Amino acid sequence: MIALKALLTFSLVSAVAQAIQITVPSNSSGWQTSGAQVIQWTSVSTDPANFTITLSPPNDSTKTPIQANVNTSSGSYIYEPLRDISAGDGYRISFQAADGGILAQSDQFAVTTGTSTVSATRSRSAMSTPTTTDSGSRPSGTGASASGSSAAASPSSSQPGTSAADHLAIPSVLLLFVGGMMSLMA
Repeated sequence: MIALKALLTFSLVSAVAQAIQITVPSNSSGWQTSGAQVIQWTSVSTDPANFTITLSPPNDSTKTPIQANVNTSSGSYIYEPLRDISAGDGYRISFQAADGGILAQSDQFAVTTGTSTVSATRSRSAMSTPTTTDSGSRPSGTGASASGSSAAASPSSSQPGTSAADHLAIPSVLLLFVGGMMSLMA
């Protein structure tokens, strides 16, 4: 019983330590059918250094790669599809680790008819290996300006590689650890 509690505590600590979270797109801020699209996330120092971004269409679990080897600490990526995305509700972005495991998934979001106002500039900081996928996407880096209702594509933290999640992760882990230890003693 004690071993099971210890294993559960360790699992909870591990789950909190990998805290990459996709913030854009979300169920309240989707994409338009044409133009560059913003993907933003927060991460902590214990997250993997790189991942692959995939896109799943509505009612389909197929994950089509958008970009491989994206630098986690960049905090954003501009996706420039070669052709329009079909309008619909229920799209999802996933971040996959090198071993194929899912690191994070976005909320389901809608793609509505229209043109994005995101303006992308090419940068190599978000990736180390450009790819082109069967879905007709081409790679683009971070560094974008946005106007209108579209989100900006730069992380909100003033220090490179840090985010609010970085500052919360350690206290959260400590609380889980202390709570687990207290339950072991009970």
